[in-house]
This record gives sequence, structure tokens and C-alpha cells, in this order.
Amino acid sequence: MNLKGDKIKKMKDRQLKGIILKSILAENHTSRTIFDSIPYENYASFKVELVNLRKRGYIVKKGEKQPFRYELTSPKGIEHANNPNINKERFDDLVMRQIKPLALEMANKILNDNELFNQAVDNKIHSKGLVEGGITVVQEGDSNPSDFVSGNDENSENQDESEDIKKLKKRLAEKDEMISDLKCDLKNKENPVVTMQIRQISVPVNNQPKQKSSQKSESKNKQRELAESRYKLCKHFYENKLYLTGDFFRKYLNMSPVLLSGKMLLNKGSVEILNHAEFKREQERKHAKALLKDEDILKYKFKIAKMGKNSITVESDKMLKPKVMIFGDASLLI
Repeated sequence: MNLKGDKIKKMKDRQLKGIILKSILAENHTSRTIFDSIPYENYASFKVELVNLRKRGYIVKKGEKQPFRYELTSPKGIEHANNPNINKERFDDLVMRQIKPLALEMANKILNDNELFNQAVDNKIHSKGLVEGGITVVQEGDSNPSDFVSGNDENSENQDESEDIKKLKKRLAEKDEMISDLKCDLKNKENPVVTMQIRQISVPVNNQPKQKSSQKSESKNKQRELAESRYKLCKHFYENKLYLTGDFFRKYLNMSPVLLSGKMLLNKGSVEILNHAEFKREQERKHAKALLKDEDILKYKFKIAKMGKNSITVESDKMLKPKVMIFGDASLLI
């Protein structure tokens, strides 16, 4: 999807950073070639971001005169090109490691203290908009007379249930279920047999780092094998100047030409190349119609216009912009 107009203003910092770094990883090294390869239209803002990326140590500028050459730093620039969200993921992981022990300690205190337990139930009820005593707040936010339902209304028995009453009954049922669940948790906490069973099936802490290390190593091996396979496949089509076929996309894995909704076959701007997750998301949003058939793929005359060590750039007269496909992109692994 091309980001136009107001959408560009809403682009987050790591999104712009990510597409710039990925473009450099795809062998675009001058400011003009980088800008032309990304879905961003404000050149002045783009140049400011290039300066920021240099100051923050993601890229370096080489050359004594224009056009200057921009390259990724190692390992920081390369890591963030492959995963622009890596800082956020590390931060979230750090926060969760600090929060979990505190949350467990608080839960233990609540479950073992009747007064704290009752207070937690009351707080949960109020957070859902429920107040006991005959009058119940059904809607949150600014209240008005229609926001309240009286349990003593004599006429309510002779009227059909309104939507507000149905919501009220549903929330009361949720309250009862929540209280029941909390009581069960309290009983389980006080039961030494259950505690013993939990300890027996828990995974020893010493084994966890080994498992994580093994999983990361396996993931890196798969990514490297995928990149090598894609490189060999693309090299054959590029050197022989062949149009891409349906068989090419099946062997490449997880990338397919897609017919966009509201577009006629072979019209300008009627097709994009998406990975499977992108296609599913855009299909749910009614932006994508269907995967192209093999015979239609040939009609679009997709070709590899440029090939680097880590990526290819695919072009077609019917695409609005070339598609950069990175061999080892972790988000494209199946």
C-alpha cells in the first residue's frame, strides 16, 4: 500500500526509520535512490530523518561531494534494518521481567487477605460500571437520567426488556462469574496439593536460557537457508532476463502478486506484491481482491530490475511503484 497525504503525517518514527534502513539494505545508497524506493513523499522531512539516523548511529555518510553515499553501521544499523521494532521489543521484555514478580506478589497478598480480596472484587465491579443498591450505572462517561435504571420501577415489570436492561443483566452475570473465579483461585491457593502439582510440572529456571538460545539459533539457521535459496532462484531469473512466473513466486515462498479491489485486470495500479500476512489483512479490509493466477502473472511481465546481495527490486508497467523484496526478511518466514 502506498502511504499518501494524511497517512504520512501519522507515520511513527520507527516506521520511517525502518523503511529507510530497509531501502539501504536493499542496495539503495544515495539520498535520491533511497527516497524514490520508499512510500514517503516529503523530501525535506526525509532528509531530516537521514541526519537523525546518522546522529543516532544507524548509518554513516561517505564521500566528499554529492551524491553522498549512505551505508548501514554494523551491527546496530543492520540489526534495525532487519527489525525496526527491536528497541521496543527489548524494552517490553525488560518491563515484563520486572512487572511479573510484583504482580505475583500482589496477587498472593490479595488471595490470602479477606479484606483485600473483598476490596479487589468491589473495585472490579465499579470499573465495569456496576454499583449495588438498587440503582445501577449502565453507561460510562458523562451521565444523564437515561444512564440509570431503577430496580424499584413499578412499570418495568410490564415492559419488554430494553437493551440497557439486557446489558445490565449481562454485567451482573459477569460479576457473579468473576466472584466465583476469585473464590476458586483463593481455594486453590490455600490447597497444598495443587501447589505441589504446580511445582512438579514447572520448568527448571536453569533450562530456560538454553531453550531460548536453541530457538534463536534455529530461527537464524532457517532465515539464512531461506535467504540463500531465494538468492539462487532470483539470480537465475535475473541473469537470464526472464519474466517472473507463478512457479517463481511459489519457490520464493510467502510473496505473491495480488489483484487489488475495484481494479480491472492489467490496468495501471491494479496489482501489488504482498506477503501472505499482508494479503490476508488487506483482504479483510476489502483492499485486496485475489491472488493472481499463473497465466495472469505472465501477462503482467514482472521482472527483476535490480539485484543486490540481500534483495531484489521487482518492476512491472502495471505497478505504481517497484517492489523491494529482501531475501532474509524475518517477517516473511513461514
